This record gives sequence, C-alpha cells and structure tokens, in this order.
Amino acid sequence: MGVEEKKKESKGLLKAAGWIFVSWGAVVTIKGVLDVFMVTPESQFVPVAEWSGKWSPFEIVYGVSCVIAGIICFELVKRKSAGNSTGGTSVDNGAGK
Repeated sequence: MGVEEKKKESKGLLKAAGWIFVSWGAVVTIKGVLDVFMVTPESQFVPVAEWSGKWSPFEIVYGVSCVIAGIICFELVKRKSAGNSTGGTSVDNGAGK
C-alpha cells in the first residue's frame, strides 16, 4: 500500500466521521430543542422540571459539540487536499541549511 493510497483512505475516513458526527449532532440537537419546548421526559422517574432544566440543555450542548467535531473533520479533509495540490511537503527538514 503506497503513501497516496493511505492518504486517500484517511481522507475518506475523515469524511465518513464528519458525516456521522454532523448527522448525529443534528439529531441530538433537534431532540434537545424539542424536549425543552415540548417537555416530554423519556423516563417516568425524572421530574419534568429536572428534565427541562438539566438534561435537555445537556443534549443541546452535546449535539452542537458533535456538529462542531464533524465540521472540524471536514476542515481537516480540505487541508489535506490543499496540502497535496502543491506536490510538496510542508515539513522543513533543514536540508537546505
């Protein structure tokens, strides 16, 4: 397996991870927002006030964090693609000194 094949695999893996994070984050964020406004606790043992005051905001923050992680994955793919278009490496090994 060559270096180029490994780079393509890592970009594909980052894209897949990005889509998973963004999709899951969107679902959890929407569910958290709906829980805040519709106040439907999933458990019969958690009071409604505790659910809307403690757990729904946690779901929203968790969902937004997942979306941000997905966007970071997409940004890393862009940077890897931009780094490969120059044809060289960005690492200076000091050979020219």
